[in-house]
Amino acid sequence: GKIVTANKEGNDLIFKNFVVRADLEFVKVEDGSLKRMSGIPFKLTNKVTGESHVIVTDENGYASTAAEWNKHTENTNANDKLLEIDKITESDINMSSGIWFGLGEFGSQAEPNDTLGAIPYGAYTLDELRCEANADHELIKNITIKVNRNNTLIDLGTITNDMSDTEVPDKPDGDE
Repeated sequence: GKIVTANKEGNDLIFKNFVVRADLEFVKVEDGSLKRMSGIPFKLTNKVTGESHVIVTDENGYASTAAEWNKHTENTNANDKLLEIDKITESDINMSSGIWFGLGEFGSQAEPNDTLGAIPYGAYTLDELRCEANADHELIKNITIKVNRNNTLIDLGTITNDMSDTEVPDKPDGDE
């Protein structure tokens, strides 16, 4: 709410505040057999802005939003097209799609940046989407993820369908 101007020397202003950002990762396995599940899309949704993007497990059942895995700036949010497809097939999936949440509370848009986490401060829900690879499985729904700390990797660990309706903190157990 403050109006600011350049300093008296006419130099640019430098803002030291920044948006807290993190990344998440997990491995998706089949209930019972614990077989890793490849090509499984998940919708990750910011609870405040409603912004949603799709993250997909690789051939080892692993998924990550980190730029070290798939750069945020390459094929940014290309798998979001899966949200419009009724029957998702393997050929619909882009395995090199980067993830980036850029929508601000008031409609501003942040450009993808590979040096930052993909997911800004806030609460998110993770929901598995129906596809060929999980056609005969119950879907994971409503995993709540909270991003509160900067430069954090939120490791969901190995997820199975019995994790629906759970909440995951952004710090390890016992970390105060």
